Amino acid sequence: MPGLRVFAAWGPDLSLRVTAAIALVLAVAWVVISARPWAQDPMTFILDTSNYYAAGERLNVGHSLYAYGPGDRHVLALLFGLQSPYLYPPLIGVLWRPVAAFLPFEPVVIAWWAAGLVSLLGFLGWLLWRGGRATALGVLVLLVPLAITAWSGNVGTFMTIAVVGCWLLLERGHDRAAGAIIGITTVLKLSPVFLGWWLLVTRRWNAFGAAIVAGLASLAVSLAGAGLAAHFDFLRVGDAAARAGGIQASIVGILSAIGAPPDALVLVAPIVSIAGVVLVWALRRHERAAWAVAIATGVFASPIFNLTNVTVLLAAFVAFDSRLAPRAAAIERPALHAVPAVT
Repeated sequence: MPGLRVFAAWGPDLSLRVTAAIALVLAVAWVVISARPWAQDPMTFILDTSNYYAAGERLNVGHSLYAYGPGDRHVLALLFGLQSPYLYPPLIGVLWRPVAAFLPFEPVVIAWWAAGLVSLLGFLGWLLWRGGRATALGVLVLLVPLAITAWSGNVGTFMTIAVVGCWLLLERGHDRAAGAIIGITTVLKLSPVFLGWWLLVTRRWNAFGAAIVAGLASLAVSLAGAGLAAHFDFLRVGDAAARAGGIQASIVGILSAIGAPPDALVLVAPIVSIAGVVLVWALRRHERAAWAVAIATGVFASPIFNLTNVTVLLAAFVAFDSRLAPRAAAIERPALHAVPAVT
């Protein structure tokens, strides 16, 4: 067949990359047309972005970030028996305060969604163009989460770019920039904290120092914009989510479905976290493998788990893609290649 002859001429590397690119386009089309027909109405499907805007509005009028007050904008259904669907650390709501104060709701929500869609799909296209089989395999494995996240307006679009970008920056010697991103995203969504641990055990001191400074600065902004009580409220939200059984596909959700008691469910996050910390330390001389474990720990330790969280796992695949590693990094950081790279 002509098509098969073309793939044979291209070879396995290019063929897999082209297949992944075509599959990604088809997956996004499937999300829009078949799987989520309501997604054709922007103000219906951009619920996550609307939720960020509403969080900023609540803070601006002095209402609780994690509970609705009189006159507040209701966006999503309430979850886990809580009074608000907002399940993030306070920083996202704080960053949306000036947006909600000065810019109109609908244009801002659509603009954020469009920026996330274009940025993530453009970044994935660039990765497939420059990368090899490991990246293409990652896109294929994470195909549905990537397509849904791209169309969702969720902050996960930018989180995925940031976490993957951290690895690329580290390989190119931009340790401080990568560390700063890890510090900011840790305060933004917590799960990258395990990448901070990875920086520490692999002795990337410049990156670790930058992560600490950026993290503390971000935390100061969060405290100034939301107050100390909101940060304790977030811990209460996480505990309530775990005791209520978590989101369905999370480890907490699976254990809840088979009858685990609430007191056991709240132990999932610390157990997974401790196991991940120990394994990252044990693999510290195999930096790629330790990086992958650190990312996976951040994803699977949380009871607040959905497909938009899973997309950061792409950074684990990218770490094993030697086509994305500059030649200088291979010379200067031989430990990065302690685990054979996949091209």
